Amino acid sequence: MSSSSSRPPQLDNLLKLDGYLWNYQTEICRRYGVFLDYSKRIEECGGWETFTTAYREYGVVVMRDNSVRCLEWAPGAEALSLVGDFNDWNTESHPYKKLEYGKWELIIPADKDGNCPIKHGSIIKVAVKKNGVFHFKLSPWAHYVTRPKETTVYHMPFYNPPESECYRFKHPRPSKPESLRIYEAHVGISSSEGKVNTYKNFANDVIPRIKKQGYNTIQLMAIMEHVYYASFGYQVTSFFAPSSRCGTPEDLKYLVDKAHEAG
Repeated sequence: MSSSSSRPPQLDNLLKLDGYLWNYQTEICRRYGVFLDYSKRIEECGGWETFTTAYREYGVVVMRDNSVRCLEWAPGAEALSLVGDFNDWNTESHPYKKLEYGKWELIIPADKDGNCPIKHGSIIKVAVKKNGVFHFKLSPWAHYVTRPKETTVYHMPFYNPPESECYRFKHPRPSKPESLRIYEAHVGISSSEGKVNTYKNFANDVIPRIKKQGYNTIQLMAIMEHVYYASFGYQVTSFFAPSSRCGTPEDLKYLVDKAHEAG
């Protein structure tokens, strides 16, 4: 049987539990086959670990010597350029070099003092040229994106906080419990004040209550950035950027650390 028509394990048991799914088993098998096909491709290209940690290589990454390496995958583009406040949005000053397999790369050296050439918090975007016209885009691997109140267009702040502003974890990850007692939560709606809650407030106010009720695991919803808030986080637009509605990536680290402290 080909993967396009593979039968999921335990499907018969599922159909016994929910007879309404009987008429959809062909579609269930088709979708399972699609999953197997993509899983095989991922395994052939380095495996799931490489696939899910691509953000460490792609996007706009600050290197150890404070240079900036930019790597994108845009096989249909005619040209790529990094633009932003740092170069007055000039599409000619920082062009990418085309590599094999649809990749584009740009390396910006550290400045003469050895500092990062782009200021933390300054706005940048990837200019993608198609049909002779540049279009300003967010990198799919952006670590942090924000939306000003006066527009629906998201910005991509260059995220490289100084050492003094970087959060350092203080508590180790707890050992895996023998049985999970999961509390599903949405940071944004966890406030009693009728406003979008923050990572820090959730960490300080909500986590202690979750622990007091006897839970040992927190499942957070709507962490990845999404444009439409009412989608409850399901319409993800930036897979590697925590939602800026609730704070910065450092604030999210604080939340995780407080959860680890609680056990």
